[in-house]
Amino acid sequence: MLIILLFCFCSQSVFGRIIIDISSNITSYAEKITGAGSNPNKYSNSANRFSLTSEIDGSGKYRFGFNYEILSRTYGKDTLSLTNMGPKIDMFSGPFYLTLAWFPYSQGKRKIGADTETISGWGYLAGVGYVKKITKVLSVGGSFNYASLSVTKKTTAANVTSKVTESYSFMYPMLEFKLSFR
Repeated sequence: MLIILLFCFCSQSVFGRIIIDISSNITSYAEKITGAGSNPNKYSNSANRFSLTSEIDGSGKYRFGFNYEILSRTYGKDTLSLTNMGPKIDMFSGPFYLTLAWFPYSQGKRKIGADTETISGWGYLAGVGYVKKITKVLSVGGSFNYASLSVTKKTTAANVTSKVTESYSFMYPMLEFKLSFR
């Protein structure tokens, strides 16, 4: 990860631009269940991302950098909370862009019923978006993202660690704020 950050600062002196990307999404809804004694299930998803990227060409069409993302999901009484970190590349065509990120570090907690577990693994992200330049420094836009996590290890509350093969998928829109500095 340090190599990626060093690359961003070194390429900034060559190509002249560092971009800070701050993105967020919060979604919440509930099922309507009718009948005696029934409780509606509540669902919520949130995704928050901070990226530090740098242009890797003089035209600004390609940006490479570091991505830090926090994802959480609540389904009834079950919860999942993840932190993902890894390299990211953005490819622009005018105001439209494609984002690809790989998360070699993905870790978090989940609660299923009364069981709480610490989980870890790896994941990836793919997204498409649109961004509109507001000022010389600020751009605002939106994106639609797909993230996937492969859980490879879990540790229970009793400190029992086991290797597993499980996966989670997220699809979500995000509001994007990009700050660009020379």
